[in-house]
Amino acid sequence: MGRVKTHGKVERQKSATERQKLYDSLTIQEKLDKLPPEGAKKQRVKLEYQLKFGRKTNEASTPSATKKRKDAKPSRKERWETRQKN
Repeated sequence: MGRVKTHGKVERQKSATERQKLYDSLTIQEKLDKLPPEGAKKQRVKLEYQLKFGRKTNEASTPSATKKRKDAKPSRKERWETRQKN
């Protein structure tokens, strides 16, 4: 069995993750500024909406009752830890 040639797949993957981390660290306005003037219309609309309203398009403006209950409820791990302490 010979070695499989990946043509630098690992290096490309590392550089892509680094670029993604850098992009994710940018603010919404910086992301908008990075977009090309022509094209990327969907991304531009998405970012402008997020900038205008402070949330994504499919997110509710107020959290639902279920979301509120889930936020108030401790996680399984936390509940398990409290049972272990007692």
